[in-house]
Amino acid sequence: MDRTYVTRAVSGNRIWQIAALPCLFFVALVMGFLAIISPTNAHEVRPSIVDMSLEDGRAVLIIETNLEAWLADIGDDHENTEETPQAAVYDRLRALSPEELETEFNRQQAGFLDAVSLVIGGTAVAFDLQSLEVPAAPDLALARTSLVTLASSSAIDAQAEATIAFTERFSETIIRVNGPDGTTVYSEFLSGDMATAPFAIG
Repeated sequence: MDRTYVTRAVSGNRIWQIAALPCLFFVALVMGFLAIISPTNAHEVRPSIVDMSLEDGRAVLIIETNLEAWLADIGDDHENTEETPQAAVYDRLRALSPEELETEFNRQQAGFLDAVSLVIGGTAVAFDLQSLEVPAAPDLALARTSLVTLASSSAIDAQAEATIAFTERFSETIIRVNGPDGTTVYSEFLSGDMATAPFAIG
């Protein structure tokens, strides 16, 4: 499946216009853009990256995200955590050890699961937490990227039409859907609580 987008990527005061790009090439370009600009400092809000695949009949999401920003409720309406009312909360979370941050996450785990909306064949899919990986990342001047793995509570119909969305509590999100052979069958750049266009995993 292939789609075309017109969007903008912003770095500082520079605006890069990306027009009429095929879907997979567009996401690759965005990923490259994020890689070449300055390293992520502790206060810069970057897009989350979500890889979706099918394992043993279940939908699996591997979410790379700034968990501190999510826990502090800092969404994509801010580019810098220092500019938000929750700045002190974010700084406290960023200073936590991996074990302490996991404890904070567990308190809000239900809200995190509810923030992911996958609809397949017109039916909402429930998720369970499979794992959480929080790196030590002792340099507090840099943002920390955690890995959250979710799996659907039951098997899904991989051939049915699906859409996925994330609440505004997430930053902007890059979603990549991988087919049974591991190749990317669909990808999209999401902003706010917008949903993807329909796709199928199988």
